Amino acid sequence: MSFLLSTHAGAQSKFYRGTIGFASGTTQYDGEIFNDFYSFRTTNPFSAIQYSHYICKQFDLRLGAAFGSWGFTSKKSNSFDADFVNVNLDVKWKFIKRENPRWSPYAFAGVGMNQFSNWTLFNSAGDPISYDTQYQSINNDELQKWKGIFSAGLGVQLRLAERVFLHFDERLLLPHADASDGIISKQNDFMLRHTVGIAIGLFPWRDSDRDGVSDKEDKCADTPPVAKIDAFGCPVDSDKDGIADFEDVCVDVPGPLSGKGCPDADGDSFVDDKDDCPSVFGINAFNGCPDSDDDGIKDIDDRCPDVKGSQQLNGCPDSDEDGVADPDDKCSNTPKIAKVNEFGCPLDRDNDGVADYEDRCPDVAGTFALKGCPEVKEEVTELFKRALNGIKFESGKNVIKKESFAILDTVVSVMLENPLYMLNIYGHTDSVGLSEKNMDLSQSRADAVALYLFQHGLENKVKQVKGFGDQKPIADNATKEGRILNRRVEFEVVFE
Repeated sequence: MSFLLSTHAGAQSKFYRGTIGFASGTTQYDGEIFNDFYSFRTTNPFSAIQYSHYICKQFDLRLGAAFGSWGFTSKKSNSFDADFVNVNLDVKWKFIKRENPRWSPYAFAGVGMNQFSNWTLFNSAGDPISYDTQYQSINNDELQKWKGIFSAGLGVQLRLAERVFLHFDERLLLPHADASDGIISKQNDFMLRHTVGIAIGLFPWRDSDRDGVSDKEDKCADTPPVAKIDAFGCPVDSDKDGIADFEDVCVDVPGPLSGKGCPDADGDSFVDDKDDCPSVFGINAFNGCPDSDDDGIKDIDDRCPDVKGSQQLNGCPDSDEDGVADPDDKCSNTPKIAKVNEFGCPLDRDNDGVADYEDRCPDVAGTFALKGCPEVKEEVTELFKRALNGIKFESGKNVIKKESFAILDTVVSVMLENPLYMLNIYGHTDSVGLSEKNMDLSQSRADAVALYLFQHGLENKVKQVKGFGDQKPIADNATKEGRILNRRVEFEVVFE
């Protein structure tokens, strides 16, 4: 065997019309006692010799002879043991219709003759027992006669070397016998044979170009090894352009010899098989595809192939630079400061018709007149007007007089009842005295009011506290009445 395998490397490929070989394996039992198929509780070895002969690409004839043991061993029931000899003539149906494939699965069926000998029946303890203890009439001589047998199965053959083949068979045998297990019934006993064997090729047909087609049937005897061939050993030309597939770069499309079998429909020097745009004249940079607007994106990937655009927007421009391509932009002149949605329109979180970038209260629905902020309730406005001069301080100090606590408490109540409201506090003075001192006094009085509000639950409601001194009078400082009006603390409602 080692010699046969070693000669494979330098040998010329041949097809063998016959094989002879040897096989062995085990046979299993199925009958009234038990079904041992694929259970392998009992090992029944056998040996065989086989000869197979080529009929055509689809069929072989195979003659074989086998001998070995058959039986079943059990500790719970009767057992039996026998020797057998059988001869079979099979027809093999090959699934791969080639003369010398690397592997070949097949099915087979055939008839033959079978004989049993040395048959012995045992009880569960393993002691031989006579036939009559079974209350049946079993004739040993009858079992040892040659009888017809039918068998069928599946197998696969592997080519290991030039003329060495390995095969595996699964064969089901239906012998014309029933009492082999000591029990007579209406159903015959069955045999299942697992076989592995090796065979040697005989009667070779030469295959000079080693394409799998013997010289006697090869119409193209010098086919290169790389060529895919047809049933006659000639190179396949799938697209019928006169160039064999093994030399044809485009095996499914006819083309000229100059293009190695590939067409160039658009004439851009890229054969269609390698041209990403085979029907349009293109450029080298994009493997045969055009870039009409010269923006570095080939037309087939460019959403705006006729207008220069950017890579980020798949070749489309963004005129207002808001990150949304012009074809998708429904608000094409959006200011750069505006945040936009997927359609390129300014965001309006509170849906009040005032875009966020112009909305002083972007999270609270308001009016256009108030730049997106809601109108302050009338009662709140009236309260703040009363508070304007209703908050009193000790002369020249930032100490709030007790008479002002009532109106400040009302401010606290109103702010707590309106959770969206935030408060700005502004302090003012008249023009009497130095401006710097007035500025400090206005700030300290505004801080005093803020502190009072903080202490009464508005620590998170005051947004700004600022003193303006005498810079923003609302009346004439030349009169006593005017100076009284100018000494004030203002409240302004704002929103987050």
